[in-house]
Amino acid sequence: MGVRTKRCSCNELLSGIERGDTVIVETTCGTIKSGIFESVRSEVIQLMASTEDSTTQNTMNICCHNISSITRVLISKIAFASNRDGNYNIYVMNPDGSNRSRLTDHPADDFQPTWSPDGQKIAFTSTRDSRNQIYVMNADGSNQVNLSQNSFDDFQPAWSPDGQKIAFTSTREGDTDIFVMDADGSNQTNITNNNIEDHDPAWSPDGKKIVFTSVRDGDSEIFVMNADGSDQTQLTFTGLGVHDTQPAWSPDGKKIAFTSNRDGGGLGIDEVYVMNSDGSNPTRLTFQLSTDDEEPSWSPDGKKIVFTSYRDGNAEIYVMDADGSNQKNITNDQADSAVEDVNPAWSPFMRP
Repeated sequence: MGVRTKRCSCNELLSGIERGDTVIVETTCGTIKSGIFESVRSEVIQLMASTEDSTTQNTMNICCHNISSITRVLISKIAFASNRDGNYNIYVMNPDGSNRSRLTDHPADDFQPTWSPDGQKIAFTSTRDSRNQIYVMNADGSNQVNLSQNSFDDFQPAWSPDGQKIAFTSTREGDTDIFVMDADGSNQTNITNNNIEDHDPAWSPDGKKIVFTSVRDGDSEIFVMNADGSDQTQLTFTGLGVHDTQPAWSPDGKKIAFTSNRDGGGLGIDEVYVMNSDGSNPTRLTFQLSTDDEEPSWSPDGKKIVFTSYRDGNAEIYVMDADGSNQKNITNDQADSAVEDVNPAWSPFMRP
């Protein structure tokens, strides 16, 4: 979002704003208008706005010399998997837990959602073909398509920042390796080529690297590699009996959140940690005495982290500030301990 100074031209006021964007316009007399930006002509912008009952649309024409600021409105969502309706399906909700909507409705399990970088699509794992396969659908749940089309298990999809590729985990070569394919499912390539378990791929924001989990040293540790699989480098060193898993890169590329049971010599529960992207300064963010916190995912501005917690007797989705403060349950299903909400994935900023 950006605020423009007074007496700017239309071109200056509309810098970074595209046709179809939802905007808030403040006039020089303090009036606030909102709508969808439609066009600009002769220093007049046109907005489309629905009436309160959404039955009609009104057109507003505002002279640019009467505008003090134009703010582009962007939102984010959280996708997650839940068995609240019997089996696991993909749902989406606002970051405060409101406006939950079911996207998939299949008797098999759908889980592990991940957003495309433009927020228009969601890739996910499904068992609807009698094995784990990577599917993709529109963000409203329509047009569900099997991308991996393989006779072995494919799971844990992760979009590249440019939206052109999807990394995923596969068992097709006897063990679990990290593969990359084009976003349409073509050109599936093994990039770890290791005879020990590799999983949990996550792209860096610049698309140059992939962080992942490997057990090649006898325990689960966090590794990083170039996007083509070269230069595989270990980031965490904890020792036998301890696991570091589920890495997630911060939007600015400076931090990696992850799950670990390192406190208590491997006998402790899973907690959410954050470290610098080179593996230094690991810091514990959650502190539960007897239940797990796991599966961290960053908000698009890097200010918050969503995660799964079992502290209420079942799996719930929590949100906290990036420093671990203000932890809040946003699904609140503890009245029914059979319900599990898992695999949270925060969307990029996108149009409403």
